Amino acid sequence: MTAVTNKSSAERGPFKRAYAARRLAAADEWLQPLRESAIQVFSRTGFPTIRDEDWKYTSLSDVESRSAAYLNAKQAAADIHTIKTILSGLPIDQSAFTIVFTNGLFCDELSNLPEKGAGLTIDTLSRLGD
Repeated sequence: MTAVTNKSSAERGPFKRAYAARRLAAADEWLQPLRESAIQVFSRTGFPTIRDEDWKYTSLSDVESRSAAYLNAKQAAADIHTIKTILSGLPIDQSAFTIVFTNGLFCDELSNLPEKGAGLTIDTLSRLGD
C-alpha cells in the first residue's frame, strides 16, 4: 500500500491537539506506546484518502472536517429505553451473544456476553489493562 499525504501538518493540528488532551487524561499507560506510534504516523500521513488502495471505497472527509471541539466533546448518553425498544424489534436469538455500541461506545448493559472465564473476553481497552 502506498500512503498518500492529503493535508499539511498544520491542518492536522486540531487532531493532534485533541489526541494530546486525551493522552493527559488517559489512565491506560500500557496502551500509550501504541498510541504514540499511531499519532506519529498520522502526523506524517494524515487521513487516508480514496487514493490509498486500502481505503478506495471509504471516504473519511466527514471525519476530517470535524473540529477539535467536536473531538473533545463528551458524547450524549444514549437513551437506554429507546435502544432496548429498537433491539426488541430485531430478529435476534436471545441466547446468542450480542455486542451493542451506542454512539460509538461499547454498552455493557445492553450486550449479552459470555460469562467471565468462558474463554472469550470482550471489554473496553481502558479496562483491558486491569
